[in-house]
Amino acid sequence: MLTSSYDGFIRLMDVREESFNVIYSSDDSIFSLAQQPLNTSVYFGEGEGYFMGWDQRAGKVSCSYKLHDERIDSIDFNTKNTNVMATCSADGTVCLWDLRRINAREPRKLKVHQHDNPVRSAYFSPSGNCLATTSGEYSVRVYNDDNVVEMPALGNDNQLGTWVSNIRAIWGWDDSYLFVGSSIKAYGIVSVPQKTITAIHSPQMNAIPRQFATHPYRHGNLACATGRGQVILWTSE
Repeated sequence: MLTSSYDGFIRLMDVREESFNVIYSSDDSIFSLAQQPLNTSVYFGEGEGYFMGWDQRAGKVSCSYKLHDERIDSIDFNTKNTNVMATCSADGTVCLWDLRRINAREPRKLKVHQHDNPVRSAYFSPSGNCLATTSGEYSVRVYNDDNVVEMPALGNDNQLGTWVSNIRAIWGWDDSYLFVGSSIKAYGIVSVPQKTITAIHSPQMNAIPRQFATHPYRHGNLACATGRGQVILWTSE
């Protein structure tokens, strides 16, 4: 397991040894981290808009590109075409790239989606056909080619501070649903086809749910991390 943090370190967890080893360090903060499928390199957003690659086998930086004017908050690779990636930034843009065609002199974008506020996440759907973004506009957008649909929200205020993990919507196990946190201490299940949202409350959730993860093999099992250090597990059973 790989982790990154604002202190500029990327660490690799050794499960057997129960230890974390530093594989990369920087004076700048690291805001996002991703791995391209079937690739030994780790990609991350560092400092003010830099997209970096670290080759784990060689133990050195494999690429460094200035892709955004401000911090890169998420990096995600398309499951249908793993050379295509999405980056989002505090500069208010979501950009699609072909990793094979990026160069330092003139990084060419495949597509740009403009938002009025900083964008906190941009994730491809399981099929790779859609892209969901979360920004300071208090709702989620879903892009399908050039079509965009604004999804409903639960009254979020996503301007939660620079040094706090912001609310991000993630996909469920198919392209039908998204999970997103809310400032009302509940999480929302967004139905993409119906364009509706359902609030899920729990007495155990006494803080804002910010980060979510779906179980890769057990459909219906969802983990949620709150702003007070809680991890809550949900099941559809």
